[in-house]
This record gives sequence, structure tokens and C-alpha cells, in this order.
Amino acid sequence: MYTAEYKVCSIKQRCTGLLLLATLSLGVTLWNVVRFRTNSIILPVHVQTNGNISTHSRFQEHGKLLEQRNRTCQPVNNFVYVKTHKTGSTTLSTILDRYGYTRELSFMLNKNDKRVGHIRRIKITRDSPKTLFVPPINVSINDTDRFMFNVSTIHLTFNKTVLDMFMAPNTKYITILRDPATQFNSYFWHFSLNRYVCRLKDKLNIRENDKCFLKFVENSGSYRRVMSGTNTQITDLGIDRSKMADEKYVNVTIRQLQRDLDFALIMEYFDESLLLLKKLFCWDTSDILYLAQNARVAQPSKYPSHITDKVRQLNRADYLLYTTFNQTFWEHVEAYGPTFQADLSEFRSELSKFTKNCTDLSTAISSKGRLRKYVPKSSSSLECNQTLYNVFEWIPLIRERQVGH
Repeated sequence: MYTAEYKVCSIKQRCTGLLLLATLSLGVTLWNVVRFRTNSIILPVHVQTNGNISTHSRFQEHGKLLEQRNRTCQPVNNFVYVKTHKTGSTTLSTILDRYGYTRELSFMLNKNDKRVGHIRRIKITRDSPKTLFVPPINVSINDTDRFMFNVSTIHLTFNKTVLDMFMAPNTKYITILRDPATQFNSYFWHFSLNRYVCRLKDKLNIRENDKCFLKFVENSGSYRRVMSGTNTQITDLGIDRSKMADEKYVNVTIRQLQRDLDFALIMEYFDESLLLLKKLFCWDTSDILYLAQNARVAQPSKYPSHITDKVRQLNRADYLLYTTFNQTFWEHVEAYGPTFQADLSEFRSELSKFTKNCTDLSTAISSKGRLRKYVPKSSSSLECNQTLYNVFEWIPLIRERQVGH
């Protein structure tokens, strides 16, 4: 799908070139439509915005009509989000789930996992529609030849060649990455890897966890069970863990990921990432508004530089992956153009107003006492409440729409 670059034409020849490129793009799009009809493939993309669609038409209308009026590209409705662990991925998935659900798009889900629909550690094959997938919208569960999806936001092991068999044409592939110096600490804490290192009196005491984490880092060779939790980001993206120690193989894998992925968001620059995603996907500001999910109640200590270096070395493959895509990220920022900072400030202003209007700015602690989430105002709208939905609320709604139970 052609994504326009937005610049004011001051040179006549440049304007002509852009018009020609847009015309060629339109021709390619029309050819794809004809080709699709010829192959008798029915895509499960349904919604035509006509003012009568209640799930989306009133979502943050202020500023939206202006954005649509200035739009010269088509919104991306086909995308795979390859989830990684402890990278802000839950917050991002709720943004993408909301977008897909409010436009009645079909999601790839594991029919055997009714809770979250993940396809972790399960090999996807040509027979998966018969054994694994929830059917798309308006497709019979037995009509597996017509199983084709618009969206995937679940945990799965990435293999673009395989996923392309079941995703609609022109699907965009994205992920999110985080510096393993902090990502691994979050993983260590969230999945209670400390139990293999220490006997904690208070499992929720962040300082006790810090001491336990430092003990592991200084003596990592003694804790093989914990080492299985290293390099999880590149593992989620499909690397063969048995070859993780081969740096040449790791670099080959990263280069392939650069070809396969259209964009990698960076957790440390989450708002900046969403702004770039908005442009890449030709979405509106309302589509990327969010309220943080799964935020930790207490943050770990700032570790000495030699500890940070050791953590990165333990997660060497992840660190190579992160630094590569972090460099690419800033190339995207530069390519965005001179309005990036102004657009970022405007987005953050909208985000602040949205948070104030939807919540009373207080937070509640989850039942496990470890995670914080926003509390909606009693008078908040459906749109506000949907922004607070987590994966355990979105997936049942999506599943119900596609399968009816």
C-alpha cells in the first residue's frame, strides 16, 4: 500500500512527480482488487463508515474530521503485531485491538485458548485453519479455504512466510522492542524468576527483588532456569534458540527481520513510536490514544553501569536486535520531517486532555498488588472505557463476534 510523504510542493516538477506516483499507486491498488476477485478470495474487511456505525463514529470526533479532510492516503486495516514480552506490548495491543474491533476486522486467534487466544510454542501450518484458528467474521468454521485475517495482536512465534498464507494482502508487520538492560529486569520480576535465586519474605518488596536480581547477575552461571528467560525479544521474533550463541547467525536473523518488519516501535520512546505508526498506517490521532496497562507499582533501583553492562551481555542477542532497530527508528524520525516535535507536542496535549476527561487521574492496584491501572470516571463514555479494556476484555469480545460463543 502506498503511504504518502506530506510535503508542500514548492517546485512544479516535484508536485508532478508526486501526482504521477499517486496515480501509479492507484493503478496497482485497482489491479490488486481485480486480481482478488479473479481468485475468488473473500476478504473479511467489512465496515464502510456511513455515520451509522456506533462503535467507531463518535470516538474522539474533535480534530478527526480535519485529519480526514487532509488525508491523501488510505488507512492500513491489515496488520500483524508481533508481541514481545515486557516491552509495553500490552498497552500497544489494546490500542490495536480497539482499532480492529471498532472497524469489525477479523483477528487471528487460537480457538483452543479462549482467554487470550495466544499461539505460543505452536507451529502454524497450512492445516492450522482446521485445527487451530477461530474463523473470520461471516465465514463458517468448516469453510477453512476462506480463512484469511486482517489483524493479529497475540503472542506467537514470528514467521512471515507462514503468516502470509493467512493474512490479507498488503499486511503490515510491526513489533515493539526495549533495551534489555531494563526489559530483562521486568521479565525477571513479572515471571517470578527470583524464586530460583532467593527465598523472599515479601515477594512484592521491590528492594528484596533488587537484591535477588543483583545476586543472579553476579552469578548467572549458577542459575540455568533463569537463563532460559534471557533474549526473549528475539526469541518471540522467531530465532532458533539453539543457535543463540552464534553471533553471526544472530546478525543474519536480524537482517532478515529488517526485511520482514515494516516498523519496530521502541518502548523508551512510546509516544514518538505511536506518532510514527500513525503516519505509517495513515491513522487518526484518536486511533492512537491510550492509557497505560500493566504498569508496575514500584520501579527497580538504578543499577551501576557494570551491572547494566552484564545484563546486556547476558542478553547479547536482544541487545544487538535492539540497537539495530533503535538506529532505524531515528531514521524514521528524521524522515518524518521538520514537524515531528510539534506534532509530538500536540499528540501529548491531546493525550493529556483525554486522560483527564476519561479518568479521575487516580489509579487502582491489581489484585496481585503488583500492577497499576487507571480508574475511569463514573460518567465516562464507552470510548473512554474501551481505552481501559485489557486483553482479557478485548479477546472475548473479538472472539464472540467471530465465532458466536
